[in-house]
Amino acid sequence: MLVLALIASGGSGARKVVAIPAPALTIYTSLPLSAQDGSRAQDVAVAERLALEQTGGRAGQFRVVLVTLNDATAQSGTWDPGLAELNARRAADDPTTIAYLGELAGGASAISVPITNQAGILQLSPADSFTGLTRDGGSPGEPQRYYPTGQRTFGRLVASDDAQAAAMIRYMRAERVRRVLVLDDQGSEGQSLALRIVRRAGSRAITVVDLRALDPRTTDFSSLAADVSRSGVDAICFAGATSSGAPLLFNQLAASDPALKLFGTSGVDDPGFAASLDPLAAARTFIVSAALPIALWPAAGQSFAAAFRRRFGRDPDPYARYGYEAMRLVLKAIAEAGPLGNGRAAVVGAVLGSRQRGTVLGDYALSPTGDVSATQFAALRVRAGVSVAGRPPLISSSARVQRRISGP
Repeated sequence: MLVLALIASGGSGARKVVAIPAPALTIYTSLPLSAQDGSRAQDVAVAERLALEQTGGRAGQFRVVLVTLNDATAQSGTWDPGLAELNARRAADDPTTIAYLGELAGGASAISVPITNQAGILQLSPADSFTGLTRDGGSPGEPQRYYPTGQRTFGRLVASDDAQAAAMIRYMRAERVRRVLVLDDQGSEGQSLALRIVRRAGSRAITVVDLRALDPRTTDFSSLAADVSRSGVDAICFAGATSSGAPLLFNQLAASDPALKLFGTSGVDDPGFAASLDPLAAARTFIVSAALPIALWPAAGQSFAAAFRRRFGRDPDPYARYGYEAMRLVLKAIAEAGPLGNGRAAVVGAVLGSRQRGTVLGDYALSPTGDVSATQFAALRVRAGVSVAGRPPLISSSARVQRRISGP
C-alpha cells in the first residue's frame, strides 16, 4: 500500500500529495520503562497497545503499527534527556510516523517537542503537566521556543502545573493549613510546581515561610527536619519525584514533628512511595494527583479497567487510562480524516481544539494550544502502604473542594 502525506508546496500555501512507499502508519510511544517506577510506564504502554488491538490495528482505511521506546535507564532510575532526544529523532526521521505519544515524566516533553514539531508530528502526552509547554511558564521564550515551526503540535491529557498548584492550595486549606514550607527537588516539574504553589498561597491566606530546593542525592534530611520543626509551620509541601528521596524526607520529617502535615504533588503518587512510608509519616501524608483511583473513573473508564483485568489479570495503574485515551484519540483522528488520515497536519488539526465525550477520562476538550479542560484531581491519603481516596475524594483547581463523586 502507498501511504500518502500532504506537504506544503512553496510559499503559496498550496498543498500537493506525495506518495511515500510504506506498509503502514507508525505511532511511536516514549516511556520510562526502566525507571524506578517502571511498572507505571509499562501499564501505560500495554494500555496503548490494548487500544490499538481493539481497533484491529487499523484506523479508518489505514493499518497502524505501534513502536514502544524506552527513555529511562536502570542506572539512574529515571528518564534520561539523551534518550528522550534519541526517541524523538527516531520518530522524526521515520517518514511513516503519524503521531508520537510521550513523554510520561514531567518536563521531559520539553526535550522532544521541538524535534517532533520540526517534523510536523502530533505529540500527545499522557501525563506531562509542565506549564511552559503550552503557555508562559516563567522561563524566557516559553512556550514559543518549543515550536520552531511556529505551529502548535503538542497536547496533553492531564491538567497543567498551574491547575495542580491551585488544587494543592485548596487541599491545604481544606486541611486548615495556615503556615507552610515549600520544597522542590530541582527538577523542571518540581521547580515549576513549587513556584506556582508559592504564588497562589498568599491569595488563599496561607503563609509560605520558606521555599527550599533539595539535593535529590541527599541521604539524610535530619538537619532539614530539625529546621522545619523549629519554624512553627503547620505543613510542608514537597514538589518533586519519589526518586528524589521523597520517602526518606517524609519519614524523617514525621519523626521530627509528629504533628506536621506532609503534602506531596503527583510526582510522589506511585506505589513505591506509599509502600516506603513509616506508619507515622503515612498517617500525616496528603497527595494531590491527576491519576484518580479506579473507583472514581466514569463508566467508560470502568469498562477499560474491566478489559485490562481480563487481558492482564490485574488492575491497571491509574495513569494507564491516559495512555489508552491518547492512543484512542489519535486513532479516532486518523479515521475521521478519511483519505487524509495519513497527513500529519490533518491529524494535528483533528486533535488540537477537539471535544471528546464519553471517554475513559469523561468529557473533555483540548484547546488549540494543547491544554486539557479537565481540572479535577484526586485528594489522596496513604493507608496500609497504598494511596487511597481521601475525604473528600476529589478536589478541583477551579472550584471548591468536591464533596461528591461527579467523575472527571
